Amino acid sequence: MLESWFQLNQSDPDAQTLLYTDIPYNYVYDRNNWKRRKRGGNRIVSSMYVVKVKDAKRFYLRMLLLHAHVPGATSFKFLRTVDNVIYDTFKQAAFYRHLLNSDEEWDHCLHDASTYQKPKKPCQTFAFILYFCNPTNVLELWNKYSIDTSLDYLRNNIEAASWNLALHDINATLEQHGLSCGSIGLPVPTGNAIEWHLTIKMKKERKPNKEYHL
Repeated sequence: MLESWFQLNQSDPDAQTLLYTDIPYNYVYDRNNWKRRKRGGNRIVSSMYVVKVKDAKRFYLRMLLLHAHVPGATSFKFLRTVDNVIYDTFKQAAFYRHLLNSDEEWDHCLHDASTYQKPKKPCQTFAFILYFCNPTNVLELWNKYSIDTSLDYLRNNIEAASWNLALHDINATLEQHGLSCGSIGLPVPTGNAIEWHLTIKMKKERKPNKEYHL
């Protein structure tokens, strides 16, 4: 669909004025081609797939398509071009388009993860953002999404314990890359992660089975 958009922009002056996310309102994708829409554009809900931060190439490509406000792109090289300079990666292009100067994109990413992914995924996404993307205000993001990143534990624990377990998970991922919660400004998890998980397991095992009598 994206490459077909490139082809459309090479031949259709009207399409050249539209962003990629606006195309479905004015064109319909049929047989590997975008064709001008005759009706129904007002009922379209435009969306894009959620991409993991770890998949850097697709992640920053998606960022450029959503937030760079570059209409009429005719190739991947076009998207990597900023002020007549062709950059090697989409991440570099996003940087020089000033899309990485704030935490807005990471906020969008965490919101998508919290809305569309399984309870465990927001915690993993948060850890990947911390390592791969270097957000400017780590604590602010944590305060905003601490509940979402802890959902997997909130079913069996109070909030404080759930946050601590989520921080242990985040810290474990960061340690694989030579970082830690404390080194980047996050609260430091307390206690031993293994002991915390064993406690949860014991709580689950102690729950009485329900019996039903006729």
